Amino acid sequence: MFYQQRTFVWLCLAIVIYTLPLFAQPDYTTSNFPKSGFTYTMYSCDTTGIDTLTGGANRIWSYPNIKPTATFTTNRYTDPKLTPYSSQYPGASLVRVTDSTFEYFGIPVAPTIQRLGVIRIDKSLQENILADPYELGPVPIKYQGYIRDGYRGSVVSTLPPSTGTRSGVGEVYYSGYGSLRLGLNLPIQNIMRMVFTETTADTVKGVQTTVTTTKRTAYQFIHRDSIQPTLQIIYITQNVTIDGHPVQRVTRKIVETSGVRGSQTNVSEDNEYFGLQITPNPAGDVSRIMFSTPLDETVHITVTDLIGNTVYSATQVVQAGERFVTELPTHTLAQGVYSVHISTQSKTTSAPLIVVR
Repeated sequence: MFYQQRTFVWLCLAIVIYTLPLFAQPDYTTSNFPKSGFTYTMYSCDTTGIDTLTGGANRIWSYPNIKPTATFTTNRYTDPKLTPYSSQYPGASLVRVTDSTFEYFGIPVAPTIQRLGVIRIDKSLQENILADPYELGPVPIKYQGYIRDGYRGSVVSTLPPSTGTRSGVGEVYYSGYGSLRLGLNLPIQNIMRMVFTETTADTVKGVQTTVTTTKRTAYQFIHRDSIQPTLQIIYITQNVTIDGHPVQRVTRKIVETSGVRGSQTNVSEDNEYFGLQITPNPAGDVSRIMFSTPLDETVHITVTDLIGNTVYSATQVVQAGERFVTELPTHTLAQGVYSVHISTQSKTTSAPLIVVR
């Protein structure tokens, strides 16, 4: 009897010892890392130039006129799951991020638990970004991070054209668990909230234009093999000052991904004027308006000058889901800044219109 009890006790103890790692935190500090770490420097930058590689062993994508914003200590990490990523993206460094707070390109980052991953800054330049000088389009930048399980997530931010400044504030919150020692993979969930303020000034055919853009991103991603949908909601507020006259525009973009490894399934975008886009002809002879709405709407279009006088008006019927294009006879308008007002049964909004000669 005593022998059976002792055998049972030893058996229970062995089971506890064997299963203990299943409930433990991932061991990120033992054989996976060398004893001595190195310093990884994050940089802020201006908006000119192209990407260059710097830093040797801890190299990072950086830009001309760079200045370090913060440093944190990392250790080289080798993992078969992450090796393909590091080789696929040259310049990426495998890093260990501890609980200490650091800045990620001007963004304070405060991980709640230790996380392994790859951090890389990738700037995508677009030629002729201002091919239409009135489309004050920013140059996109993509921030990419890779965590231990090999899941890849990305946040698309923006940079203004070459003249201007950029600043960023916000936090990145990490939660969940990584791969445990015995290979048990638990879903990892990350919430990322960022606010960027971007200011650029440019002169278009003698018209001084200043754009300040605030971008707020609510970003959540799940484990790479999850079939649950992931939503990325981006709010972009542009305060446009044209010849001293302020105009505000708000855009909401929803990116929905689902399926294994997040294959993109749906991208929708709307703004305070239902996707209204005004593209003035460079010669100033005509302006084209593209408009779409999810409902059958009777749309009233009114153009006013800066003191509120109506210089043009029209009414059109739009079918649900359709996009129509209409043209304003801007050749009848004097050079200056106007407002295009769109009103329906459900909403009224406006957008700026510049007429130059």
